[in-house]
Amino acid sequence: MRKGAIALNEEDMPVGVTTGVPADLNVRLRRVEGQIRGITRMLEEDRSCEDVITQLLAVRSAMDRVALEIVRRHVDRCLRDLPPEESQSQIARIVELLIKIA
Repeated sequence: MRKGAIALNEEDMPVGVTTGVPADLNVRLRRVEGQIRGITRMLEEDRSCEDVITQLLAVRSAMDRVALEIVRRHVDRCLRDLPPEESQSQIARIVELLIKIA
């Protein structure tokens, strides 16, 4: 891998390097980043409105899936170890997050 390159999966990661982002989410976010660069090129090339909007909707959908996966992991990590009396308030906060995503 060249210097300064972003690793897209665990196999590409140099030994001892961690990104702080789970590999699957890193791949998804890098894909979205590429889609956004593509949209910028489409606008520069004066592509049709329909094509641009289609790509924007794809980016939004991909970001929604990333957000839901982050919430899913949070629920799994946080609620698993909480006593029942504390889990109710956490569940309420998670529901608020899901409403914001939707």
